[in-house]
Amino acid sequence: MANNNVFIQLLFLIITSSGFLFHEIIKVGSCQGDHQRGCIDTEKVALLKFKQGLTDPSGRLSSWVGEDCCKWRGVVCNNRSGHVIKLTLRHLDSDGTEGELGGKISPALLHLKYLNYLDLSMNNFGGIPIPEFIGSLEKLRYLNLSGASFGGPIPPQLGNLSSLHYLDLKEYFDESSQDDLHWISGLTSLRHLNLGGVDLSQAAAYWLQAVSKISSLLELHLPTCALADLPPSLPFSSLITSLSVIDLSNNGFNSTIPHWTSIERLRNMGSLCNLKTLILSQNDLNGEITELIDVLSGCNSSRLETLDLGFNDLGGFLPNSLGKLSNVKSLWLWYNSFVGSIPSTIGNLSYLEELYLSDNPMNGTIPETLGGLSKLVAIELSENPLTGVVTEAHFSNLTSLKEFSNYRVTPRVSLVFNISPEWIPPFKLSLLRIRSCQMGPKFPAWLRNQTELTSVVLSNAGISGTIPEWFWKLDLHLDELDIGSNNLGGRVPNSMKFLPGATVDLEENNFQGPLPLWSSNVTRLNLYDNFFSGPIPQELVKECPC
Repeated sequence: MANNNVFIQLLFLIITSSGFLFHEIIKVGSCQGDHQRGCIDTEKVALLKFKQGLTDPSGRLSSWVGEDCCKWRGVVCNNRSGHVIKLTLRHLDSDGTEGELGGKISPALLHLKYLNYLDLSMNNFGGIPIPEFIGSLEKLRYLNLSGASFGGPIPPQLGNLSSLHYLDLKEYFDESSQDDLHWISGLTSLRHLNLGGVDLSQAAAYWLQAVSKISSLLELHLPTCALADLPPSLPFSSLITSLSVIDLSNNGFNSTIPHWTSIERLRNMGSLCNLKTLILSQNDLNGEITELIDVLSGCNSSRLETLDLGFNDLGGFLPNSLGKLSNVKSLWLWYNSFVGSIPSTIGNLSYLEELYLSDNPMNGTIPETLGGLSKLVAIELSENPLTGVVTEAHFSNLTSLKEFSNYRVTPRVSLVFNISPEWIPPFKLSLLRIRSCQMGPKFPAWLRNQTELTSVVLSNAGISGTIPEWFWKLDLHLDELDIGSNNLGGRVPNSMKFLPGATVDLEENNFQGPLPLWSSNVTRLNLYDNFFSGPIPQELVKECPC
């Protein structure tokens, strides 16, 4: 009896500790039983009427035959009831199957009383209006009509979908129509809103107030919406504290970044501390960003992962508080008017993967702390008059680095690379673009282990002598080779390999010997101002577009 009690207790422990597995087994069993019953007849009829209104040149709906509509492509039924709950008919299925649907959307969908998920994105409905009856599918929680070539204004009936969590209507609307946002107040459960590319100029004066009424919202995507007006201060609301994504790019606000009122009050409220993505690029914003960065970095634990303020007219020095954005992965500040140095606190951003600072008049130095960012994949510093000396310390722990670019059109050299020829980089680059920086006088020996390069630019870099034999033997497959405006000499071998559409620039050097004969993949070849000799190869003449 004692042994039996022990066995029973052990069995009970196994069952309770494996409850999830036990539950899944029961669920699979009941699921199989449900499929034997098939779908609801009235819903199958509704789906067939819906199919009749569509054009389907690729035959994506060819599986819509037979008794059990729950087995049809793109149709998902509830395991227990058999009711259709999901239609996934986007242009590209998750399994890679493509097929463009068109035609008309039948109101027969109204007979799918339990439908909570409708995805018709990236199809081509030829400019027809979004059907007003979609606003009567009261159980919808997910609606994606993005890129499906609908025309006309957004029907205000969509505002009746009070259970909707996800709404994506971005792009491909009739450019002649202008939409308001009054209808949006009815979406009281909405978490994700994307109206990218929809002309909301009629709502420019009140869009922020309208959106602020949706307290459940987590993601706000309103890029390229012709909003124009950016309020000078943001309202205090539960929306501001709950949002995790804000994308207001390409709206042409032409103003300063909004004041965030009292920084201390915002910190106490936890405002913006849930924000993971902030995109305000291409908006003609001006002024400094210190206050904004202080607010974003003032949280006990900043969650921000992406900050994109590129293509504006923001200026001043980059604040040291950038280094407190402890979780940021992507920092896009290019095409602005920032000055000075890259702050040394950048080295605190241990999760940083992308750093884009190009096309600013930054005339300071690059801190050595940058070299400690082991997750950094891409560094873009081009078109900045940066000064100082770059050593291997600046790259010491960049084990993930794939792209480095410091390209300046001007011939003036202000930045010097002083790297030991014995140094072995901890990374494997795919892109290296350096122009108008002092790299020489010798060809950089640290490239000898860079076997994954596809783009090499070492132009106007003060390099002289001959290119080492080991470089020609790296077995690279390049789409760009630019070593022009140096003082390089010797012969150029035919062994280089190029990808389709490749460009090669060897101008203003001292190369000698016969012209290199490379693959027809090279579409642009600049050999100007060298000492090549001999006949022009017939293969080169045939490829010449002259």
